[in-house]
Amino acid sequence: MRSMNSSRPIAIWIVVSFVLVASIMACSSKDPLNLLLEDLEEAAENRDVDAFKKSLATDFTANDEISREEALALLRRYFLAYERITVDVTNVERSKTGNLVSFQVSFSGNVNEAFKLQNLIPSTASYNFDLRLVQEADTLKVQRAFWKKVSGF
Repeated sequence: MRSMNSSRPIAIWIVVSFVLVASIMACSSKDPLNLLLEDLEEAAENRDVDAFKKSLATDFTANDEISREEALALLRRYFLAYERITVDVTNVERSKTGNLVSFQVSFSGNVNEAFKLQNLIPSTASYNFDLRLVQEADTLKVQRAFWKKVSGF
C-alpha cells in the first residue's frame, strides 16, 4: 500500500481546476475543449463526481501516481469536506494542437466544520497545472494532469 504524500490531498484541485478554465478561454461553443470544460464546470457546480468520471480518460493519471479511481474517490471526500470551493484560473496557455493546456489555479474553500478538518486540509493554495487531453470514443477527455505548488503560497 502506498503511503499518503503531500500531492495526494491536492488531487481534488486537479479536477476542480478544470471548472473555471472554460470561463476564461476564448473558444467557440463548438470547440471540444470548451465543451469538455463546460461539462466539468457543471459537474463541479452540482458536486457531481460521476459527471467528472465521464470527462476523464480510462487511463487517466495525476502526477504519474494517482489513478482515475483514486482521483474520483478523493473528489467524493473533498466535496463532503468543503462547504464551498472557489477557483480562480489565470495564465491559460493552449498548445497549437489543442491537446495540452497549462494554467495557474488559486483555490479557497470553506471547510465543513462538522468534520473538524480545518487543520488537516488547506483553505487556500495556488498551483501550476499541465493537462494532456485525448480523443476517446470521439470525445475529448483528460488523460494526464500534472501540478506543482506555486512557491510562496
